[in-house]
Amino acid sequence: MKSIRILVLILLTGCTQVHCKDLRKNEPQDIQAQEKILADKNPFDRVKVYKLDGSVQCSQGGGIALDVMEKDLQSVTVFEREKQHDGMMRIQKCGTPTGQCNVYTIDKSFLNEALKRGFKQWTRE
Repeated sequence: MKSIRILVLILLTGCTQVHCKDLRKNEPQDIQAQEKILADKNPFDRVKVYKLDGSVQCSQGGGIALDVMEKDLQSVTVFEREKQHDGMMRIQKCGTPTGQCNVYTIDKSFLNEALKRGFKQWTRE
């Protein structure tokens, strides 16, 4: 019985905190103002591009390193880079590609430049 009272007390005091209050009254009602807020939060329009890293099954090498392949982008500014799997199913056989990709986040204005250099736009999340 005492534990139920404590639980009720915690729940009641928890809902008096800011996170339970209606915060929507502080949001701008104007759509243009909302768009400006979103634009200010993300000043750069960024996209992800990728290339397979060349790694194959049963091989000890891990494919082309992120920093080595990044040099293919030359003058394109890279904000983030990571290794990810392309999500495709593959036959399990030595010598076949692993599907590991080098993924780079770049400014959208450089997308065509990256595509010319053999990269593809990353559409997976």
